[in-house]
Amino acid sequence: MDSEDTTPPTQPAKPRILAVCPPPGIALALQQALDVAIEAVSTKAAALDLISDRQWSLLLLHHRRLAGGVEPFLDKIRRGRQGSLIPIVYCLERNMDPDLTKKLVKDFGVQSLLTYPSDPQEIAHHIGDLLSLPVKQLDSPIGAVSETHGGSPTSQEAQWESFKSALKEHVAALERAATDLLEDTLRDNVRREAMRRSLRMALDAGGYGFTALAQSAGEAEQLLRRDEAWTPSRMLRFCELVVELQEQADRVSIVPTDEALASATLPLILVIGRDEALLDLLGADASHHDVRIVAAESLDAAAEAMTGTSPDLVLLDIGGDGASCEELDFIGDLAAHSPPIPLLVLTEGDSFKDRVSIAGAGGLGVLDKRESAATILSVAKEILGQSRTDVPKILVVDDSELVCRLAGKLLERRGLHVTTLTDPLKFWDTLEEVNPDLLILDVEMPHLNGIELCRVVRGDPHWEFLPIVFLSAQTDAGTIQRLFMAGADDFISKPIVGAELITRVHNRLGRARLYRHRMERDSLTGVASRKAVEHMLERSLRLAKRYRDSFSLAVIDVDRLNEINDRHQTTAGDMVLRRLGQMLSKFFRPEDVIGRLGGDEFVIGLHRAPKAAAQARFEELLRFVRRERFATETAETIAVSLSVGIAEFPTDGSEREAVYQAAGHALSAAKASGRDCVVAAGGHSRAVPTEPFDVVIIDEDDTVTDMLLRMLLNQGYRACRFRDGEEAFGKLVGTAPALRARVLVLEVDVPGLDGVAILRRIRLETGLHSTRVIMLTHRSGEEEVDAMFELGAFDHVAKPFSARLLLHRIRRALAA
Repeated sequence: MDSEDTTPPTQPAKPRILAVCPPPGIALALQQALDVAIEAVSTKAAALDLISDRQWSLLLLHHRRLAGGVEPFLDKIRRGRQGSLIPIVYCLERNMDPDLTKKLVKDFGVQSLLTYPSDPQEIAHHIGDLLSLPVKQLDSPIGAVSETHGGSPTSQEAQWESFKSALKEHVAALERAATDLLEDTLRDNVRREAMRRSLRMALDAGGYGFTALAQSAGEAEQLLRRDEAWTPSRMLRFCELVVELQEQADRVSIVPTDEALASATLPLILVIGRDEALLDLLGADASHHDVRIVAAESLDAAAEAMTGTSPDLVLLDIGGDGASCEELDFIGDLAAHSPPIPLLVLTEGDSFKDRVSIAGAGGLGVLDKRESAATILSVAKEILGQSRTDVPKILVVDDSELVCRLAGKLLERRGLHVTTLTDPLKFWDTLEEVNPDLLILDVEMPHLNGIELCRVVRGDPHWEFLPIVFLSAQTDAGTIQRLFMAGADDFISKPIVGAELITRVHNRLGRARLYRHRMERDSLTGVASRKAVEHMLERSLRLAKRYRDSFSLAVIDVDRLNEINDRHQTTAGDMVLRRLGQMLSKFFRPEDVIGRLGGDEFVIGLHRAPKAAAQARFEELLRFVRRERFATETAETIAVSLSVGIAEFPTDGSEREAVYQAAGHALSAAKASGRDCVVAAGGHSRAVPTEPFDVVIIDEDDTVTDMLLRMLLNQGYRACRFRDGEEAFGKLVGTAPALRARVLVLEVDVPGLDGVAILRRIRLETGLHSTRVIMLTHRSGEEEVDAMFELGAFDHVAKPFSARLLLHRIRRALAA
């Protein structure tokens, strides 16, 4: 008896697709939508090598990225051993030479032509049809719509079934119109019914996320709307659209499911260029800005890198020669991507012509690459929406609940926070509460129309720069002109097409963030500018008044910044302010107000924070700043302290100016109290609790002291340094000293207050019970040294000396 064959059946191999110079993200989309193995290459030579070596099920070519020589390339493919058998899908440009299009089909046997930019879902469907493969939905639109407010599963399923049933009726009405048209019997009532059906189909399909279906239906509606004789070309196009609608309607017979795509923890920034120094600087600073940096030397390398994943933002370095045609094409590809990939251009020049061409291609802005890496990354993060808010906020105002729900779901699936409003009479309260990054308005609404609202928004200084996008079924030139005259930034026609809405919103958000960064951010510190912070405080106080919340306002001053500038040059003071701005942004909550009023003065607003809680928070800030060592261009470090005055709304004032003045008076009291403290309006200064250090050095000589400080810090000791005797004395003594030192290294000739005077006053006020003092002097007589020991000095070291010797003496003092 033959033994039973237990060999497992051979699994059929996956179809293999070769993508030659594909648009960004298309390869990834095809892997998600189709059960295929896909390989992407960025050059024609690499494609020819792979075609000769391996078996392929299909070729995907992109005309723009083939960059000339298309016909010889296709001829080589078809003459190859396997090339004549491989189906080809070819992505065209919108304005391509029709003769070349005919050649592609007739001479080179291209099976499918697509116009790019095209929806990735449609490209997947074309390839799925050619390879007889099932196609997964990329955007899971129905799953999102099924989460309507308060809707039960039964009603959601019924809604979906109703959409499918109506879709069949809509297509049947268009088929009847096409048949009558070909037979020259099309009556006006049939045309109007088909026009109504196509408009309804476009609205519903666009809302559910079926972009291609909505676009085809919209085009059919426009052809039917034209009240003129039918030309042969118009008849042919309408019949083609009806066939397309039949096919597309069949593809929505199954409800797609949601597919969660894993995303990286940190935003990914792709830098394109050959400037290795810039790449090194950006890479070194990336961790401080919570982003990841990847690099590509060329556009081809970037396109190849993007076949596996799409970056969150692209930085394109064009140097000083201006943007080339290939670079402008690349920018256009990213703008056409679904969703658009934001792109900033880095350049060494500032050509207005470049700015215009880059903006026209879809770039969000131009930055000077000679800016610091921190500045470039700060702008990049602002574009990504990561700096002050996690999720961009959109307010949609439309009296149609269906439009609000569908627009909301389309945008929420793209990671945006959406608030919808169907009653325009509640507009102002909602606008204040939401504080949106972008406003979407319907034109025609009861009581107040969108144009009236837009004019009022543009007339309010708080909202004059808010991006406004209109929705309207009226697309005549007069209406559009009225919209833009009222202050609109963009216009989207109804019915909503998902891809168009998402593209317009993403572009407007990106440009608005870049504009806000330049207009509302202080260029030195990165926090809000004076004008912006005044608007933010006004809004915060209005909300606190409406909801009866507490709101604390603090004014912060950097102690003795002028002295830092005098000793270390102005650049040192600027570096202190820049670093302090970064620290404040990380220390406080995203919803808090952080701004610079000018000079060394900052203002902080804390929502829902009574004065006592705010005071405790700012005391923690002072401890945080005191531990920081601020670097200078000469690599030395500076210790910085702050003085803070706090006032509370409404206890210390009912208006912004009154609260600010109360905080200003409290700040003056903090300075009068010796600085480095927090004073609340109507109260007394409350010094920050003493902070222990192993070693405190008071010496203005940098030769050995800097080396000693680094050695102490590297060996794990807590150490700090002062150059001014009076400043150090203020920190070490008093009723509530800020610092406590186990070992004090004290130079006799220190400026401000000499070392012997400091030793004498410390002995009188603290008794030196827990501090060992090592005196540093130049050659001194025995009497002077004896006098120091009588005042309580533990040890004495004569200059010059080595850092290693002094470190040995410090260790001995610590062990005593």
